[in-house]
Amino acid sequence: MSNNRTHGYRKWRILPSLFIMAVIFYFSHLPGDHLAVPLLFGSDKLLHFAAYGVLAASLLYALWTEEEKTARRPYVLTVIICLLYGISDEVHQSFIPLRYASVWDVAADFLGALFVVWAWRLITTRIIHKNTCPMG
Repeated sequence: MSNNRTHGYRKWRILPSLFIMAVIFYFSHLPGDHLAVPLLFGSDKLLHFAAYGVLAASLLYALWTEEEKTARRPYVLTVIICLLYGISDEVHQSFIPLRYASVWDVAADFLGALFVVWAWRLITTRIIHKNTCPMG
């Protein structure tokens, strides 16, 4: 059961996601010559994977509730939000000097979000099963 106090607390759980989105936007808005990306091959894709993985975790924190612990809605919403934000981020980047939009960046964003959602679902399912199974 959810009461007004719990609901009031839940609405603040979106703040970490908004902060992470703002940080992603900030770095996307920097001109290409202002970025210090490591020179390792694919390192920018790893950064995308990690950033959107963290965004996905923060969104799951905001959307996942005890009432919906077995529902798919929070997981699907998280992946959709991350994918749409990744696409909008790449479109935004295409207007920044010395930056360009990349479908591979969107793929890395999507995979980072998908990985975290998969891991979250796996862990929570095992915890729920352990807590509901009489044999532990």
